[in-house]
Amino acid sequence: MKRITGRLAERNGKWYAVINLYTAERKRKEKWCNLDLESKRGSKTEANHRLMEILSRYNQSDLYLLDCLSPAECEKRRLAAQTVDAYLTEWLEGYKYNLSVLTFNGYKAMVESRIAPYFKELGLSLREITGDEINDFYAYLRGEGLSGSTAQRYHSLLHLAFKNAVKRRLIPSNPCDQADRPKAKQYIGSYYNTEEIKKLIAEAESYLAAHYKKDYYDVVNKSCKAAKAEENSRYEKVKADLKSEHQKKVASLKGAEEIKAEKYVLKNKLFDAQMAHESKLQEIKDRRHEAFMHKYHLIDLLRASKFTFPQQRIQLSLIHI
Repeated sequence: MKRITGRLAERNGKWYAVINLYTAERKRKEKWCNLDLESKRGSKTEANHRLMEILSRYNQSDLYLLDCLSPAECEKRRLAAQTVDAYLTEWLEGYKYNLSVLTFNGYKAMVESRIAPYFKELGLSLREITGDEINDFYAYLRGEGLSGSTAQRYHSLLHLAFKNAVKRRLIPSNPCDQADRPKAKQYIGSYYNTEEIKKLIAEAESYLAAHYKKDYYDVVNKSCKAAKAEENSRYEKVKADLKSEHQKKVASLKGAEEIKAEKYVLKNKLFDAQMAHESKLQEIKDRRHEAFMHKYHLIDLLRASKFTFPQQRIQLSLIHI
């Protein structure tokens, strides 16, 4: 380390110590320190004494480093010297724009209710926190009656905050990586036994037998009958309109070839109308058929395709509905 030197200077009737500091790029810069001493006769000896005290402090400590740091480096040292609770509060406020409103409010409640009060009592700085203190905090959460899954949410919050500190080079490593992640209590579900499953299936099938036809299929069937009647009426009207239009055109024609061609046109139009009519009727029939078979699809979900013999016969038979 280069030794720090300095000199006395007089300005506006007062003595100043001019300290020669060096940046990381080895460039010299001067720092003027007021010695609080008037530059009158006989005061220079005292000024030299105060200058030596200042140089001694610079040469025997890292004070010179602080004066040579950039604003960014000073901010980094400030953050690293913060207490854990102060850092977490400040970090969360700056990080909230990366979180949803709901997540931010949840994290804020966690910090304010338990994290900040706990670490404030410890008084540890950010650079002093280790995995041991994190484990002690998890034990404190368990003592408060929190479940393992809730403690894991606290772990996720702390890990994210300290990960940001590592990224900014405030600390060398994440203390949460040195701690034991809380374990959630394994969920053990309850299951139905064979008899209970059979009973539930029987109840569901009884409900379908009592309600499916009258509350669903009959409604669909009635709707399909009305749609079929409406379609037949529409088709008859289309045919009548086409024949009426054909008769009017034929009446205005005189040549046999023209009349023959017009008859051919009518035949094609009637054929197209018949195809559209049959397609519409098939759609209605398919809708009614799907309503009928949907009942067995529901039974299939209940029985996993293990139908009873009567149910198999109904589905395999050629039923005209």
